[in-house]
Amino acid sequence: MKKYLLLFLFLTELLSASQIEYELKIYQTIFQALFPGKNVIHVWSDSQTTNRIFTKTRDIQLVTAPAQADILLLGTGENASNLNGLKFATNYKTFKKYKKSLIGGFYWQKGRPNIIFIKRNLEKYHITLPKSMSEYIEDY
Repeated sequence: MKKYLLLFLFLTELLSASQIEYELKIYQTIFQALFPGKNVIHVWSDSQTTNRIFTKTRDIQLVTAPAQADILLLGTGENASNLNGLKFATNYKTFKKYKKSLIGGFYWQKGRPNIIFIKRNLEKYHITLPKSMSEYIEDY
């Protein structure tokens, strides 16, 4: 019985690690589209879960103060209205609640990743995404 439990724990950890790597690749693609040519992206997040994803890369650096960040990732959205800068949601509830001030969102829904950029907010910040990301731009 102990062998099965250990095997289950090992497989669970292995699947979790691969999902983190997959999420990291998605974030890297998003950040490269938003900040072309920038070698290191400074990210602030209100979610420990999101922060854990970025410990595996050098091109995304976590910062402790929102003012130091190139982009703010909002998981809970707590105090989102008090934050200045480019805001990006990491879950659906936060996206729906703060979509007027967000440039977009990346969240999981029904086991699938969803990426959305809000057209008018991209225009507000004079951000032009590459053509490969145009399918993710929507009017809200």
